[in-house]
Order: sequence, then C-alpha cells, then structure tokens
Amino acid sequence: ELKRELLVTMAGSNRGFTATREQRQAIIDLVGQLEARNPSPAPNSDCEKLCGTWRLMFTTALDVLSLGALPLVQAGQIFQNIRETDSPEAELEVDNVVELQPATDAILAAVGASSTLELIVKARGKIVGDDRVDIAFERSNFQPKTLFGADMASFPPLSIPLNARQRAEAAGQAMSAGFITTSFLDQDMRIARGGAANVDLPSDFTSNIFVLWRDD
Repeated sequence: ELKRELLVTMAGSNRGFTATREQRQAIIDLVGQLEARNPSPAPNSDCEKLCGTWRLMFTTALDVLSLGALPLVQAGQIFQNIRETDSPEAELEVDNVVELQPATDAILAAVGASSTLELIVKARGKIVGDDRVDIAFERSNFQPKTLFGADMASFPPLSIPLNARQRAEAAGQAMSAGFITTSFLDQDMRIARGGAANVDLPSDFTSNIFVLWRDD
C-alpha cells in the first residue's frame, strides 16, 4: 500500500529536518503517486474531512525546515488547525502551530523541568475552487505552555499583528499572502502543496509539499 510505504519512508526523516537527498526524493515520488490516486478531488466541499487538527509528518518547505537551524531551540510538534467560520471575509480559519523547546529539553524533561512555547500563526482562508485555499496571515501569538515544569497555559499570549492583508488592500491586490492546495485527502492523511501568492516562479519550480496526519 502506498500510504504505508510513504510512512515507512518518512520514518527517521524528522519531518524533513534530517532527510537525506535520496530519502527526500523517494518521499516526493511516493507523494506524486498518491496524488494521482486522490480519493477526494474536491476536498473543499467536505469540511468534515478537511477541517480539524493535522500533525506535520514531512515537508519540503524551507520556511519550516529553517526552524531546525535556530540556535539553542528545537522544533517540537508542528500542527495545522483548520476550522469553518461564519465571517463574511473568509470561509476558513487556519492556524499553524509550532512547539518550540530548549535544545536541552530532553535533559530538563528527565528532571520534570520541561519548557515549551507555542508559536501560533493565525490566518484567514478563502476557498478558491475545489482544492485551493488562499491564505491571509493576520497575527502571530506566542503562548507559553510550560516553564521549567510549571503550567503556563493560563498566561495570556503575546500577540503580534501581521499586516499582509492591509498592505495588499492598499496596493489593490487580492487578500492573499499564500495558498494551500490539497492534493490528497482521506480519513487520516492529507497532502498539500503551498507557496506564496502573486510571486513569479521559475517554470520548473515545485511547490512546497506538506504531508500531514489527522491528530483529532
């Protein structure tokens, strides 16, 4: 089964952070084969399958993989949460969530002193066609979860506005800073491709790949 083969091939790649060139190419090839067998050609019409919490299993996106180069910090679990909304401005709410921990967290956790900070990038999504969602980023929230083992979840987040929408509107452009196209979707796996909107790219450019597993 292709899904099982993909899961086995992704194992040990640490979501792409430590993937070898050969492993990365094998994963990309398997992704293409699964996309050709997509059981949900119109995923935007079925929010029950599309919406929810998705955990990142693998990506080729450099903006995500660059998290692995942060000094003294390591990336924990990475999620994407998709929800329906009644807002007239957008049909979906999209949250990208990254758990950040000290590089020494494994040692700290052993003595009950784990520390975790969540970076939550909040966005609005506008459905475009059967499988594409245009994204407008709104703000970043920094939410402490634990500090040396103490529960910090009740502390208010530090919120930083992202003004991509206002800048786009001022320039007379569409309300979009990026896009997500769901190219494979079943009950537990989602494959998406994405990138920046309104950017001229080389003809041989392959959009960023995200392989996600349902986590709710």
